[in-house]
Amino acid sequence: TGMAQKLVKPRELKRERDWENVESIALVADESSLDFENAKCLALVVHNRNIRGLDLLCPLENIDAVATVRESIRGSHTLEKLTCRGFSSQSDDLLLKTLIGLSENKSIKELGLWTLNFQTVDSRQRFKQILSQKVNLRTLSFTACHFGSHADCLLEGIRAQTQMEELVVSSNLQDSQCAALIKVLMKHTSGKLVRLALLVHKAGERSFNALLELLATPRLNIRELRLSSSFLSSRERMKTFLGELHSNCSIEHCACSTNPETNMALQGLCLRNKTIIRTKELLKRSSGHQLALQNKVVQMLSKREILVASSAIFLTL
Repeated sequence: TGMAQKLVKPRELKRERDWENVESIALVADESSLDFENAKCLALVVHNRNIRGLDLLCPLENIDAVATVRESIRGSHTLEKLTCRGFSSQSDDLLLKTLIGLSENKSIKELGLWTLNFQTVDSRQRFKQILSQKVNLRTLSFTACHFGSHADCLLEGIRAQTQMEELVVSSNLQDSQCAALIKVLMKHTSGKLVRLALLVHKAGERSFNALLELLATPRLNIRELRLSSSFLSSRERMKTFLGELHSNCSIEHCACSTNPETNMALQGLCLRNKTIIRTKELLKRSSGHQLALQNKVVQMLSKREILVASSAIFLTL
């Protein structure tokens, strides 16, 4: 995000005085939890210093600390990014209670959740309530969160988002759950999603086929795509995926394997896509009689005749 961040332990909040030029706070774990007194200090800093980013990377001690942090988040007009990390079932429960009412904060556009466990009924209900009300998020990320056999709450939360531009899911979703998630994206992103990361270790045939459907969606606007290697676990899948990527001109960056040859092939196609997109943008300003030339240039680019196409571009400018 480019914010100047300060790492602080809960017990240091009372005595810390140097907040000059600090835009983001990362509250990191030590042997202590965030208690009520330290939570009050945190609330004052967030309010008085116009903090833009808050990473809650330590456990909350009790409901009083939860209430204090929750009100601080609700009342802030400057917070843009909020990251929360789970530690245990009890800690996760307190953390989700902290996020209740998040929709009252209109400035937060980025929410990241780490290592939270959504396998209890209460946690899933709270999670659905939070995301069904907070529908203006631009970035939503899940890292090492556990859904077990109950990923419906994740799908419902994503389905509720109307402004989402970036989604990161790095989790233990099953193949069928990952496929269902991709199908939700096909129906509910309205072309706003531009960055997608599906780092799912068990992406099987269903997930792969759903991904191909997503790439073939006419209104797809994804520019950056990151995938776990399980999506391309066979030579046949890789060949099919490269063919679909060749037919899709929106993706400018793709990463899904540590294999150098694979990445070279992917980046070559992405470079072609990027050239096509920039060419179309340039030729939008062309006069009517140049429309045929524009189509010819794009056709040449699609066939990787980039040097010839580039010469045609310069002749029209």
